Amino acid sequence: MRRLFALSVLISVLSMSVQSRGQVFEYVGSTLWSGVKDVQVVDNYAYCAVQNGLMILDILDPEKPEIIGRYYYSEGGRTAIEVVGQFAYLTAGTAGLVILDVSDPSNPLYIGSYDTPDCAVDVAISINGAERYAYVADIGSLQVINVTEPASPAYIGFYSAWACDVEKVFMDGNYAYLALLYRIDLTGRLEIVDMSNPSNPNYIGGYGNYNIDIQGLFIRDGYAYIANSWYEYPGSPFHGLLVLDVSNPANPTFITRAATGHPATSITLSGNYAYLTELLTLIIYDITNPANPNPVGSCSGARNYSVGSSVSDDVFYGADGGLNLFDVSNPSSPALIGNVARGETHGVAIRAELACRVGSAPGFQIFDISDPILPKPRGSYETQDIAGSVFLQGIYAYVPDGSEGVKIINISNASGPVLVGVYDNPSGGARQVFAYEDVLYVGIDESGIDIVDVSDPANPVLVGQSPIPSYAIRGIDVSDGHLYALASYPLNQMYIFDISDPLHPITKGTYDIEYPNGIFVAGNIAYVVSDAGLGILDVSDPSNISLIGGYATPDWAKKVYVVGNTALVSVNLSGLLALDVSDPANVTMLQSIDTPGRAYDIAVSNGYIFLADVYSLIIFRMLQSEIPDDGEYLPPDFALSPNYPNPFNVTTTIQYDLPYQTDVKIDFFDLLGRKIKTLNEGLKPAGKYSILWNADGYSSGIYFYKMTAGEYSQSRRCTLIK
Repeated sequence: MRRLFALSVLISVLSMSVQSRGQVFEYVGSTLWSGVKDVQVVDNYAYCAVQNGLMILDILDPEKPEIIGRYYYSEGGRTAIEVVGQFAYLTAGTAGLVILDVSDPSNPLYIGSYDTPDCAVDVAISINGAERYAYVADIGSLQVINVTEPASPAYIGFYSAWACDVEKVFMDGNYAYLALLYRIDLTGRLEIVDMSNPSNPNYIGGYGNYNIDIQGLFIRDGYAYIANSWYEYPGSPFHGLLVLDVSNPANPTFITRAATGHPATSITLSGNYAYLTELLTLIIYDITNPANPNPVGSCSGARNYSVGSSVSDDVFYGADGGLNLFDVSNPSSPALIGNVARGETHGVAIRAELACRVGSAPGFQIFDISDPILPKPRGSYETQDIAGSVFLQGIYAYVPDGSEGVKIINISNASGPVLVGVYDNPSGGARQVFAYEDVLYVGIDESGIDIVDVSDPANPVLVGQSPIPSYAIRGIDVSDGHLYALASYPLNQMYIFDISDPLHPITKGTYDIEYPNGIFVAGNIAYVVSDAGLGILDVSDPSNISLIGGYATPDWAKKVYVVGNTALVSVNLSGLLALDVSDPANVTMLQSIDTPGRAYDIAVSNGYIFLADVYSLIIFRMLQSEIPDDGEYLPPDFALSPNYPNPFNVTTTIQYDLPYQTDVKIDFFDLLGRKIKTLNEGLKPAGKYSILWNADGYSSGIYFYKMTAGEYSQSRRCTLIK
């Protein structure tokens, strides 16, 4: 057996083609936005800097915040926001500063941008007469940008601190207060810079000998209030609230500190109170006397630590990946009243006009994608673990829920999905699933594959285990009577099993693959993605698998989906790639897009690509050059899907795929093998089809149906219950 990717192969393959040769897909929309990094409240609106760009909430009723406007920006990253007048100033990581017109919060519009030299992570706006300046913390320096003309922002000057990154900026009068992080040992300090001449910033004073770690910063009335995650005082670590006297910027002095149980992560002030977050808790201090901050109340309830915050009209808004809203009208008794934009998206599957998403809370969600550009939320089910994959068959969704087993959910009513059964696997955490006829193959942490009979979804039964040593399964696919499974490190292998008897798989072949992540099988070709990229394998003879091509990706390749001669590959921090695999020995790049989050799972339906990008579900339209005239994508291989519903009463739907034009017929047989009916479909072009079988004239029992398309044939079983 041979390693799939050697370093020399990777380098040579990558050097073949790094340019895009044409557009295969285009962005059309996204939903399930999360990853809130910062928030600012103005009037009745909360402006949230999220991983995907800008999200605007109507907070007239804080207990029911409503998303009313969004602006998608694919270059997202370490985002922060400042809203002044009709403009929102948004940092976008390596893409710099983005300026949006938010005069109509329901329709934010792009106005201009400035590409800073490093990575923009924070911004503060200052108005000096008729001039308006943006002070951008750009990691390597503080960049000063004239934004008086927002459509044409212009560089003015910069300030650089030796061997330090600029992480935070707060403007007060003519002074910029900078949170610095020393690059060598990741300790920090506060520096104060005179900005009276924006083109020539001058250092005035500082505090801390690289012995503090500033996570939040607020300046008011000559005092600096710091959310500190680490401070050597004196000689021992401290985290919490740190108060400095900065009335003389040239000589900031220590006033007091208030320790917290965990590192402090953000701070904001309103009235006589300071609102500090640490881990999952909001702590409110009375700062009437800045030298003696008095903790008056606290409240837990956030699911993560806040990295940005804002207070308005007795409501505290904490950005912690989602947005938490706390009622602070009584500072001694704050209460969590709502949250929005929660949950990471790790997996997606499509059935007809439904998209099912899995990830963190709420776990499992259903969307109506009859209009893919505007997916509409339907129902949801709360999983206990962070679900990473989902498989749909008929009216059931199979959701691996870690140590809680596999949840079997009836989705026939999309607005009210119902849990009908649970496979409580005894051997470990469930991570991957694939259903084939009445058999469920479950990838288990450290335990290979469990084989489960789900003919009765309410009572799944373990009937066997695959002969794979005890390693986690990273990917499963079934094609033409064979099961393909990817076993993770340290085994690092692909297994092929003959499942002509689904309950008793027989090992037919193996192949070494370092750090595999996903697999898609079309005919005699297996497309496997790993940490190194895409590998293309000839599996026509499972006992003699051969590598016939590959492509090195810029980051870990997570999943692959093949449409015709195009392989769609999700690549962790590098987004979505479209590769031409018509010649496996010479794979070339067609198009790539760097999405805002971390690209995980892929599903394709009716000419649309659905990408689980952790912080959102992103939807792309495949362009006409890749789609046959009937508007459907070209199936890569013949397929006969299980009928649904099954069992059924009188009528059931049967779906099948054709990769090219051919004659099709479907024969029905009773339990004794007697042919009872034939549906002649005739000559059909390539595409996806569904037919309805009306069994009104037949008695209850088990039946078989067989599809014949040219030289291809496949049979399945169905159950009629009257």
